[in-house]
Amino acid sequence: MFKEVKEYTFFDGVNQYNVTDNYDNWLSSCEFSVYSQSYVKINVDEINLFGPQTKKIEVFYIQNKELFEDLNKKLNFLIEEKEVNCYAIYNSKKKYEDYYITFSEFNNNNYIVFYSLGGSRFIESITIYGVMVQVL
Repeated sequence: MFKEVKEYTFFDGVNQYNVTDNYDNWLSSCEFSVYSQSYVKINVDEINLFGPQTKKIEVFYIQNKELFEDLNKKLNFLIEEKEVNCYAIYNSKKKYEDYYITFSEFNNNNYIVFYSLGGSRFIESITIYGVMVQVL
């Protein structure tokens, strides 16, 4: 079972922000080499948002439907099956953005972060929909 983390720090590669609940804003830099250094920090645990632990949300859904549906009770993402095992998963306010999920483990804490990246010509913004920690 996972519970939502309401307060955390978000670092976008340049600036650090103290967040309560969700984060939705422009990135300080549109350069991949900068924003790919982004992380969410809970106490001393830093969850990197880019790397091998990150998956497109549709891939995670196909591999972990039950877990996703449990987590989605808090997030309210919409799920549409376009074809057999081909899904569109999105937030109704930002339907056309790319959605991701990242996993990290620190000091026996398992974290999951749901976020999306948006922009008109290139990546310009990030929205963090939820940060979860596993309750044992």
